[in-house]
Amino acid sequence: IFDNTRTPKNGIACCRAQVNHITGTVDYAFLIFLNEDELLKILNYSSSTPINTYILSQSGAIIVSSSPKTDPHITAEAAKESVSNSNRIRTVSHYVCYCLSLSNGWYQITEIPEAYIFKSTLGIIKWILLSLLLFIPLITIIILYIVRRLSFKISNLSSAMNHYQLGDFSNNEKDSIYKLPESPSDFDEVDYLCLSFENMQHSIKTNLNSIVEYKIREERLKYQLLQSQINPHFLYNI
Repeated sequence: IFDNTRTPKNGIACCRAQVNHITGTVDYAFLIFLNEDELLKILNYSSSTPINTYILSQSGAIIVSSSPKTDPHITAEAAKESVSNSNRIRTVSHYVCYCLSLSNGWYQITEIPEAYIFKSTLGIIKWILLSLLLFIPLITIIILYIVRRLSFKISNLSSAMNHYQLGDFSNNEKDSIYKLPESPSDFDEVDYLCLSFENMQHSIKTNLNSIVEYKIREERLKYQLLQSQINPHFLYNI
C-alpha cells in the first residue's frame, strides 16, 4: 500500500461491503486502513510499562509490535492451542501471555513479565497494609469513644436504679445523674431506656404520694370518728 508520497508502508486494511439481497450486487463498500504507526498507537497501552503487545501471523511472524525489538515468547501453534482450549492465558519463559484470536486467523498476543506482576501485586499489598495501619488506630479510637460513652450512660443508669432501690426518692427527676440529649432524634437505645426509667420513677413517686395522702386522710377520718364517739360520753358524765 502506498501513501500520497508513493512510499510503500506496512499496514492492515479491513474491508466491508453491503450486498443487495434482492439483486445480489454490491451496493457499496468501505475500507479502513491502519498503517503501522497508527496500529502501534492502539497496541501500545503505556510506554512506561514492560507490557508488550504484538500481532502474530499464522506462520509465527510478527506483523506489528508495540515494542521495536520483540522476539515472540509464544509460537503460533501454542497461541492456537490456547485459543482452541479456551485457555487464553499461558505462562511461557517467565512471561504471562494472553492470546486473542482475530477474524483473519492472526493472533493478538499481550505479554506481561511475571516480575512486573509480582511488583505490582506487592505495591497493592503495601498500600493495603498502609491503609490498615492508618485506619485501624482511627477505628479503634472511635470504638473506644462509643464504648466509653455507652458505659458511662449505663453506669449512671445503674447508679440511679441502685439509689431508687435503696429508697432514695428525694432526687428530682430534672436533676437526675444521667442527662438526656436535648433533641429526641439524638436518642440511642440507652437514652430510651433512661427515659423509660425516668417515667417509671415519676409514676412510682406520684403513686406513692397519692397512697401517703390517702392514708393520712384515712387516719384523720378514723380520728374524727373516735372523737365524735367519745365526746357524747364526756358530755353525759358532766
